[in-house]
Amino acid sequence: MKMEHLVIYYVASYATLLSAFLGFIFSVMAIRSSDCTGKTTAFYLFARSTVLAVASLIPVLFYSPHVLSALTVIMLVVQVIDVGIGILIKNIRRTVGPFIMAAVHLTCLLLLNSVQV
Repeated sequence: MKMEHLVIYYVASYATLLSAFLGFIFSVMAIRSSDCTGKTTAFYLFARSTVLAVASLIPVLFYSPHVLSALTVIMLVVQVIDVGIGILIKNIRRTVGPFIMAAVHLTCLLLLNSVQV
């Protein structure tokens, strides 16, 4: 396997890991800052983000291009939805951040598909 392919694989792996762990951190922050009514929703967010964060460790720890591609697509969809939410609530920071991460995920996905990793 070429070094270039491994570089693409691990850049995509760590981008996915970063994105998933940022979601996990934001869910913990939501739990800590929520009142009683919002705390239940924050706990549901925490459950889902925890699963994504743990799953994103798999391609980092074990070479698994198919798992990485699937997780990259999932994180791309999550970030695109987050962009929509940011637009809906008219918050530039909550729009631009997810947009940048979505662009990173899309780039990683295109690179992964352009080489046989």
